[in-house]
Amino acid sequence: MKKLTSLILTLGVILTLSACSDNTNNSMTDSGSSSEVSSVISSEASSESEAELTFDEKFRGLDQELRYDEVIELLGEPDKKGGENVKYLSYKQDDGKSAIVQFLYGDNPRIDYTYITDSETEEEEIILHRRICDHEKGYCSFDIHYSEEMRDFIEKAKTIKKGMVKDEVAEILGEPYDFYHGAVSGAIEYNPDDYHKLHMYTGYDSGNFVVERVSSWDRLVFGESVVVLPYENEEEGKVWVVRTEFEQTAFEQKVTWIDPSVPTKKDIPLKDYLLDYIGEPDEEINEGDITKLKYKLSDGLDVYVCILNSGTEPIIELTYTCNPETNKLERYHEVVEGCDYKKYLPDDTEE
Repeated sequence: MKKLTSLILTLGVILTLSACSDNTNNSMTDSGSSSEVSSVISSEASSESEAELTFDEKFRGLDQELRYDEVIELLGEPDKKGGENVKYLSYKQDDGKSAIVQFLYGDNPRIDYTYITDSETEEEEIILHRRICDHEKGYCSFDIHYSEEMRDFIEKAKTIKKGMVKDEVAEILGEPYDFYHGAVSGAIEYNPDDYHKLHMYTGYDSGNFVVERVSSWDRLVFGESVVVLPYENEEEGKVWVVRTEFEQTAFEQKVTWIDPSVPTKKDIPLKDYLLDYIGEPDEEINEGDITKLKYKLSDGLDVYVCILNSGTEPIIELTYTCNPETNKLERYHEVVEGCDYKKYLPDDTEE
C-alpha cells in the first residue's frame, strides 16, 4: 500500500477531502485545469495522517490531465473496461452504483469526464468534465441542469400543444432560430441559451407542418435529450440517451457533426479546442491553407474535420466521411453552409 504522500507525488493528483461532501446530486464542477477541480492537500498534513484515501476520495479527486494507464495505476483494475475509439473504465461500488471514467480519443488518452451512475434510478452524478460550466447561470453543458432563463423557456415550451403551427409557436416562444422540413416532416429549432437547443418535430397535416414532439438537446454532446412534449404513448420528461459502449455513439456524432459555435474554453486556438473536445487524430494533413484532422470510426470509415486557415482566424468548414478501401465519399456535413466542399476531397475520391 502506498502512503498518501507518494500517491500524490507519483501521479500528480490534486485531491481534496472537503470537496467530497459537495459533489452530490448531479454536482457541477469547473472544466479545465486541475486547480479548478479541487484544492491541494499540504504534504505536511499528508505525512502526518499516513492514511490511504478511500476509492471515493481518489475517484472524486482525479486530475483531468491523468491518462488511461495512470488512472488504472491509481484506482486499480476496473470491473469493466472497453470502448472502440473511446475508452472507458467502470468500477462497481458497494452501494450498487458504478463509477465511470471516460476518456478522450487516442491510445493512452486523457480523462474526458467522470461520473457515478445508478442503474436502478438511472440517475447520474457528473463529477468532472472538460465541457463548459457556468456557475453564474447555474449549470454545465453536459447535464440537464438549466439556468433560470432556460427553465423559464422550458416552462413556456410546456404550453406548446400538438397540432400547433410555426406561427402559433412563435407567439409563445418568439421567432425560431431555424425551421427546416422535407416533404412530410420537419423541425422548428430554438437556441434558448448558449448550451442547449430546443427541437420541435413536425409532421405534415392538412397543408401545414404541425408540432408532434418537443425535446431539449445538449449542443455539445449529441444523442441526449429531455422530452418536453412526448409523442403518443411516450413518457413526458423522459431522458433519452443514445449510448453504445459508453459514448461510442457520442464520439462518432461529435466528430462527424461537430458544432464549433460553443467552445469548451474561452480564447483558445481552434485546433486546441478540437483536440480537447475530440482527442488526438490518427493523422493530421496540411495542404496549403487547409488542415484536415483524420479520425477512424468503428465501422472502418475515415472522417475528416476540415479547417480553413486563410481567413483572419481558422474556421471549420466541413466534415466528411470516406471509405478508405474504395475512396468513396459516404457523406459530408457543411459546417459553413454553401462552402466549396470539393476542394477538401482528394482528386481520386469517388462521389
